[in-house]
Amino acid sequence: MWLPGHVALALLLCLPLLWLYRSKKGSYLLPLAFVAFFSVLPDFLHFDTGLRTVSHSLMGATVLAVVLLVVMWKVFGTGWVLQVIAVVAVYVHLLGDLYIGHIYPYYPFSTEYIQNHQFNTVFDLRFEIIISTIATLVIITIYALDRKGFRLDGVASTDLRSMLTIVLPFAALCLAQVGYFGILDILQDYTWSAAILGLFFLALLSLSLLWAMKIYRAIQKDHGYSSNESRHYLF
Repeated sequence: MWLPGHVALALLLCLPLLWLYRSKKGSYLLPLAFVAFFSVLPDFLHFDTGLRTVSHSLMGATVLAVVLLVVMWKVFGTGWVLQVIAVVAVYVHLLGDLYIGHIYPYYPFSTEYIQNHQFNTVFDLRFEIIISTIATLVIITIYALDRKGFRLDGVASTDLRSMLTIVLPFAALCLAQVGYFGILDILQDYTWSAAILGLFFLALLSLSLLWAMKIYRAIQKDHGYSSNESRHYLF
């Protein structure tokens, strides 16, 4: 499954946890960053077949998630709700690749892989378009009903640094996948399905870059906004 499908699927399945965090901390931004980053975490090792085997196994994905969460807990004091979101998002990635693509669930005890549908087929692209559309409509609805949950000025400095730490690598991976997708599905084998999914790719890339810039500016100002700037939102 491509990056937009992974992010959309994890977002939809993590919605109750997003609402829980919003009720406790007053913001959707940090948990959304966790959903985005950890939903694609195994793909950071996708550049090598052997490493992909490790990261797309139950043990490998678990080790990756645990190591990163321990580091983030030590550095940023990451709470249990965010940790649960991260773990769910990582396993949702494996679930997505189990449905479209393949995973090695029993590695290192076995290199046997499981596959239900092939990756990068018309079915794959259309499925990802559907779930990406649903996720987009959900986010738009949440934003329209609860815009305050997307404000940056209420986010603690520690949370801003934590957010930037994971949004930047997500944006980098998104950029890499946009390039690969463009070569594979746009330049070599163009279809309308590829073009539509490409728009979701570009939207995620643009949003993540915008997000990173706004977080960086907020960190630099240390929430020292003037009265005219005190209601800065993500969008």
